[in-house]
Amino acid sequence: YAALVQFYKHRQQHGRLESAQFVSEALARGPYFAKTLRTHARYFESNQSLRPSRYGYKARLSGLMNDEKVMEDVKAWLRTLKVGTITPQLLCDRLQTVILPTHGFRKTTISVRHVQRWLPRLGYQRRAHMKGIYWDGHERSDVQKRRKAYINELEDLSRLVHNDDPNAPMVPVAPTLGPDQKEHVLLFHDEMAIHANDCRKHYWALPTETVLRKKDQGRLMMVSEFITSVTSSGRLVMSEDQWQKQLELPEEQRLPREARVIIYPSGKPGTDDYWNMKQMISQTIKLAEYILPGKVLVFIFDNSSAHNSMPPDALHVLRMNIGPGGAQSHMRDTLIPSDNPNGLGGTAQAMQFPESLPENDPHKEFEGKPKGIRRVLEERGLVSLERDPKKRGIKVLNQAGDRIIGQCKMCKDKKARKPPPDINANSLELNANTPSESESDDEGRVDCCMSRMLSQQGDFKGQMSMLEQVITNAGHQCIFLPKFHCELNPIEYYWGWVKRRFRERCNGQFDASKKLLTDSLDACPGEVIRRFIRRADRYASVYRLGATGPLADFAVRKYRSHRAV
Repeated sequence: YAALVQFYKHRQQHGRLESAQFVSEALARGPYFAKTLRTHARYFESNQSLRPSRYGYKARLSGLMNDEKVMEDVKAWLRTLKVGTITPQLLCDRLQTVILPTHGFRKTTISVRHVQRWLPRLGYQRRAHMKGIYWDGHERSDVQKRRKAYINELEDLSRLVHNDDPNAPMVPVAPTLGPDQKEHVLLFHDEMAIHANDCRKHYWALPTETVLRKKDQGRLMMVSEFITSVTSSGRLVMSEDQWQKQLELPEEQRLPREARVIIYPSGKPGTDDYWNMKQMISQTIKLAEYILPGKVLVFIFDNSSAHNSMPPDALHVLRMNIGPGGAQSHMRDTLIPSDNPNGLGGTAQAMQFPESLPENDPHKEFEGKPKGIRRVLEERGLVSLERDPKKRGIKVLNQAGDRIIGQCKMCKDKKARKPPPDINANSLELNANTPSESESDDEGRVDCCMSRMLSQQGDFKGQMSMLEQVITNAGHQCIFLPKFHCELNPIEYYWGWVKRRFRERCNGQFDASKKLLTDSLDACPGEVIRRFIRRADRYASVYRLGATGPLADFAVRKYRSHRAV
């Protein structure tokens, strides 16, 4: 306004261009200011009022965080994405292609860097992958069912195992047993893998100094170990007296002093093979029975593929074909379950055809070969065969007279590997709360197909793994941890203690790393291992009370401050 007054004062003696230029130079401004001054003068002469300011009329995106409707759409869309798949680029694409045009914004371009500042304000954190509680898998129906069963198994065993003295928490107290009861001992097992060059990632040095680290991780070292709360060392290892008695025996009759096994696999000739069930069973039960005589051993394993591997002759539907013959496993003979609706319970059933069949037998060409799913179900009276006049073939009917196929699409999809989801900015189909194929509890499906029908038979459902079968035959118990619950296995904390000590002292040399690994495994005190077992017990107690996820992680911590809750 003041510049416009000066313009009209000078305008009385000079022209418009000269007057605007004079005022602009007097205010130390440039030609653009002079042009803007003439524009304001023309507007004043035409409308007898000052030109309205256009400040703030430009489309700006800095205030989008304050737009409730935009934020509601952003938050709703972010909730549909799977945990760990959110990126600033993905959110930026969604804003530019869907959200901003939907709300009528004229300017729909926004930078990734600008969106990156939104995520912390929306409560998201940039995090690294770390080992801990797998909260994402805790809510699966099959995992919840197995966790509840595992906690009930531990509760049933609590009256038969050592418990801590309330007045002295780290002092074990022997259980009070009945006349026909034996003391039970919990043995937690797990494997660990570490590399010879697994050194610590952070170090202290002057600004002009640097440490050249090897690019490769070094040779792989794998450890299998058992821990327990009843031995002084916390591990399944002989005492000095027990070892001296073993030394008196001939060398071929001696037992190993401890259950620990360390291998150094590399895939090259002359080196150790990778871990398998043969090596697992080689950690004989005789050693545990010698260290803990007269006790029932309860072996607790995680749900790894090695622990769940079946015997070669196990009853397993996935190893069978629908029809006879072909490439399928030779399985052991079995007994038809007692709940057979046709009164065939207890009848012996061979899973292979006899070595010799009559000439007029329709299965003559399959002598000595597996029968397949269809024939096994037919012998149990669960399906029947009928000629199909339309297709000139044979159709399979269930007991209700309905046609049944060999394997339905749902069973095929459950068996097949699941492809990775397609996550893009324009898709709202992916929902993190949608259960996957493996987590759906489909116990209600019994006769959707022949494969499912046979898998629900008692002898197939009760088939033990190789590890469970060996332990049970020896008169002991075998328990498997629920999936995604590494916090319930105290040996996981033991691995963390060992790895930290190893990394602090590792120099990257394989020979030195082998000795350092053994020293680190032996260095953990038995009292510390018992504390790890107590921590896993606290998790089980919290889960028994109904807490899960972050609440369970918060509840098991010990708060020693005077401000603790």
